[in-house]
Amino acid sequence: MNNDIVEVIKCIEFDNEHATTLFNGIPSENLKIINVSGDSMQGTFESGDAIYIDVTVNQFQSDGIYVFTFGRGLYVKRLQLIKNKLIVISDNKKYQDWDISEEEIDQLYIHGKVMLSQSMLLRKHG
Repeated sequence: MNNDIVEVIKCIEFDNEHATTLFNGIPSENLKIINVSGDSMQGTFESGDAIYIDVTVNQFQSDGIYVFTFGRGLYVKRLQLIKNKLIVISDNKKYQDWDISEEEIDQLYIHGKVMLSQSMLLRKHG
């Protein structure tokens, strides 16, 4: 497995009304929080940022950012459908895009779609 994901947070609480607004009414049991590790999505997420994932999404719905397994790797990447290929995009342009063909689609397992991110930037002052 690669290191696109690391667990750091155990619990975050939101006011019910605020949570409904933030997560479009998705029930809390359908949301998971993980921390991003690495720089492949830099510009969108920084290493350590928390991402909130709708785990009811287990197939490609539309272009967006997903948490998925392909082959032996676990990834947080942007997926975009172009013709008959699923393009895997790292927002950090140091990394090349790659694709998943129709013949390889059986190696893809989507764990969820990213709904929201939260910066985990901490600054020491003293």
